[in-house]
Amino acid sequence: MNILQKISYLDFHTHRLRHQGEPDTLEVVSLHLGQNKPFEYFTIGIHPWWATPKISIEEVSLLKQNLNNSKCLGMGEIGLDKLKGLDIASQTLALKAQLNIASELGKSVIIHCVRASDQIIKIKKEYPNIEKWCIHGYNRHPTLAKQLIGQGFYLSLMPEMPDSKLSSLLKTIPLDRLFLETDSMANANIKDVYIRAAKMLNTDLFSLSKQINKNAKQFFKL
Repeated sequence: MNILQKISYLDFHTHRLRHQGEPDTLEVVSLHLGQNKPFEYFTIGIHPWWATPKISIEEVSLLKQNLNNSKCLGMGEIGLDKLKGLDIASQTLALKAQLNIASELGKSVIIHCVRASDQIIKIKKEYPNIEKWCIHGYNRHPTLAKQLIGQGFYLSLMPEMPDSKLSSLLKTIPLDRLFLETDSMANANIKDVYIRAAKMLNTDLFSLSKQINKNAKQFFKL
């Protein structure tokens, strides 16, 4: 059965469930390896803020075990952050170790990227067997968005940004490369995020939901 069949609101990236028991909403919970949180469906990885250069054999085994869980939709969030965590060289070692696993298992990846777009683009080219990549929490400018889309990325937008910026990004990103999320931000409700985006796109909620569900089906290989 298609898990998106009756879903109107897909929260592509969150860190905790806030809509349990609501059949029209599906929240993909992002777990840092070792976390134990409630989920219906999840992604898992070692976040760059807490990554170490060397991933242990036990961590590799645990990642593979989780990624083979039928409720696990992909690997993430993983990535690079120039503002927090270890130096970029060390973060890159951890990222590539995880990308090797995603490549082996055929999993899509959700990327945390802060001031490291050039490096992420370069690294993506080293992993042609990973078909689907998405940068989550995107809130940069439309020019970079176009560059990333041209390199094959999906973009999941940060829920809280000024109307002018959000509108500009929504008009820049092709709808077949778009996801919406809350990232568990305190004032973000995924239903409100969809309503706001639909209004800016001058479309209806059904059409927007249908397109994002189609994107998710392709991205997560559902």
